[in-house]
Amino acid sequence: MIFCDKDLLWLELVHTPEFALRYVPVLFERFGSVEEVFCADLLTLGECEIGSGAANGITARAGREAAEREAEILEREGIGLVSFESEDYPHLLKEISDPPPVLYCRGRLDLAEKPAVAMVGSRQSTAYGEQVAQRLAGDLAARGVAVVSGMARGIDQKAHIGALEAGGRTIAVIGSGLGNIYPPRSEKLVEAIAESGAVISEFPFDTPPSKGTFPQRNRIISGLCHATVVVEAGERSGALITARFALEQNRELLAVPGPISGRMSIATNYMIKKGAKLVQRVDDIIDELPAEARRALMQPTDKGPPPELNDAEAQVLELLSVDTPQHIDIIARLAGMATGDLSLTLLSLEMKSLVRQLPGAEYVRIF
Repeated sequence: MIFCDKDLLWLELVHTPEFALRYVPVLFERFGSVEEVFCADLLTLGECEIGSGAANGITARAGREAAEREAEILEREGIGLVSFESEDYPHLLKEISDPPPVLYCRGRLDLAEKPAVAMVGSRQSTAYGEQVAQRLAGDLAARGVAVVSGMARGIDQKAHIGALEAGGRTIAVIGSGLGNIYPPRSEKLVEAIAESGAVISEFPFDTPPSKGTFPQRNRIISGLCHATVVVEAGERSGALITARFALEQNRELLAVPGPISGRMSIATNYMIKKGAKLVQRVDDIIDELPAEARRALMQPTDKGPPPELNDAEAQVLELLSVDTPQHIDIIARLAGMATGDLSLTLLSLEMKSLVRQLPGAEYVRIF
């Protein structure tokens, strides 16, 4: 990608010492373009109340050298840049109080005309939560909704995977630079997301992940979307930060209920108690989207009749739970079946998308 003069000016602005996110709407409202910002004198910049350090840095062009270095890296790595005044900048994100000046993008952001829903949850997810996230994300993607999440292990990654398996689009917002992808060993998922959607960050290429960058990126996850769905969350889950941002940004907040004794359901059940909409199926989410977003959706496809089951399959399926994994030896004892016969039955149920195998030879029912 070749960066134009305007792109370089935006990179220069964000690399200016003491420049803060909250200055972007103020400067753009006053000057209308990044070119005019750099044409302003110190007195005029001071009238915008952006702070003397940032004003001095802009007039002294203190961020230029760093911007040129960053542009060289981005060009070499094939990473795009979407600035605040670009036509590709998501209009919903412009509405938040502290929009990112630029978004670094691997893939295609392309959210201008597409409804988007954030789906987030705990890293310490349960089998039940992972199934719910993957299923709901797939159903949303199949209807043409872009699924946005943070690519953390657990609920976030299952949401991305569900959208990809449905052939839809998903956007990953990461809490580090695109040269420091977190979590580690996520390269294949990053490639898959970028191929049909985008992996984005507001942080320069080499920025490492930190305790401060993850909460900061959460406002972008909710800010990109019409609604945020929390699938699972403990008392201190980072997903609660995204939920708070969604409310502050005047976006819809929804939550998936869980077992009353479940540690990962404490926060979601509390959200529902306090007014968040309860989610049991994809239509519960669709119903909360604005009318114009609903009109843009594709109609659900007929999945056909449920698969036929023989007696052994029906018996085993009845023994399985959606939220409590069962070891194959326990299932065999409860069903009164030899392990070899049970393995064939479980394989048949997996092929019919009714059962999922977990690590450790444990199985759960898929809804």
